Amino acid sequence: MNIAVIGMGAVGMFVAHHLARIGLDVTGYVRREEQRIELEKNGIQLDGERIHIPVYSYTDLSAQHDYHIIATKKTANETLYPYFKKLNASSYLVFIQNGITNAQELRNLQAKVFIGVFDHGITRYGNDKIQQKGAGRLSLGSLGDEQEASVNKFVTQIDDPKFPVFFEKNIQSRQAEKMVINCVINPLTALFECFNGEILKNPYLKQLAKKLNEEACQALNIPTEEMWQRTLAICEKTARNKSSMLADIQSGKRTEIDYLNGYLVNHFPGNVPTHETITLLVKAKEIIHKD
Repeated sequence: MNIAVIGMGAVGMFVAHHLARIGLDVTGYVRREEQRIELEKNGIQLDGERIHIPVYSYTDLSAQHDYHIIATKKTANETLYPYFKKLNASSYLVFIQNGITNAQELRNLQAKVFIGVFDHGITRYGNDKIQQKGAGRLSLGSLGDEQEASVNKFVTQIDDPKFPVFFEKNIQSRQAEKMVINCVINPLTALFECFNGEILKNPYLKQLAKKLNEEACQALNIPTEEMWQRTLAICEKTARNKSSMLADIQSGKRTEIDYLNGYLVNHFPGNVPTHETITLLVKAKEIIHKD
């Protein structure tokens, strides 16, 4: 089985490292030439263990892979979709991204599509080093019943005790639940430039977080209190972690705010006022840090 992992951020490097470790044929693809050179030279280092895989630029994406795992931020999809549209019906695209994936977004793709929800806590250091801060799981599913057998087969092929992978029949519910957590933790830590645990310590941040959780759960029809307790648990478990949105702000990159809180604003207008304000604040901060 030949697998492409597109995007060598924390998630992409973690997935590529584990798939290569269990003996699969893995190729990495990156946006930046600087990272490509370092990964080719040094390999991917996870908790001190290095594994080398071939690494190429996005511009060299090949259709010869059996599976394409997309581990980029959603902001990269605008660049990558023209390539995805060229893949035929025998190809598989596995999206492991934040936010919610819907059928409308995938309407022009011939390739079969799997959806993944990644729950491990991973931190990236530089271009080639990652550290696992919290153990989780990768859940995979599809948007339609017709792909369930194919998803199950893929899960069986890549599941490993050190990298547990599960089939999830209702993957969209899992995506929605993770989205609520991201819509609470990511923007608040980005705006106030703090670790995740600060949401638990600061009573005003915690109040904001609870309001964001309440609005998101009502919009997505998710039990509010149950989700709030899960979000608090994640804040505690990842107390010393820096969110991906904070990392983007600090490095002057575009954030995923449009695909998280902004998604709720666009799909549930008038029902998520706190998310609307938070979205505007993050976008304003993007401009300040970019300048």
